[in-house]
Amino acid sequence: KQRRSWKKDIKDLKRSQESEVDHLKKEYKEKLAKVKESYAATETKLKENAAPRGELVTKLTTERDEALSNLEVLKKEKTMLEEDVSALELSVAAQYADGSTSL
Repeated sequence: KQRRSWKKDIKDLKRSQESEVDHLKKEYKEKLAKVKESYAATETKLKENAAPRGELVTKLTTERDEALSNLEVLKKEKTMLEEDVSALELSVAAQYADGSTSL
C-alpha cells in the first residue's frame, strides 16, 4: 500500500508540476505577445515620427544650400559695387583735381 501511495504521490506531483509548467508557458506566451505588440506599436510610431523629421531635414538642407548660394551671389555683387564705388571716387577725385566741377 505504501508503494502505491508513493507512486500515486509521484504521479500527482508530476501532474501538478506539468500543470504548473503549462500555466507558466501560457503566461509567458501571453506576456511575450503583449511585448511584441507594444514593440510593434512603438516601432510604427517611431517610423511615423521619423518620416516628417526626414522631410524637415531635407527641406532645411535645401534652404541652407539656397541661402549659401545666395550669399555667394551677394558677396560677388558687393565686391562689384565696392569696385564701382572706388571707380566713382577716383573719377570724382580726378574731376576735382582737374578743376572741372561740373557734376
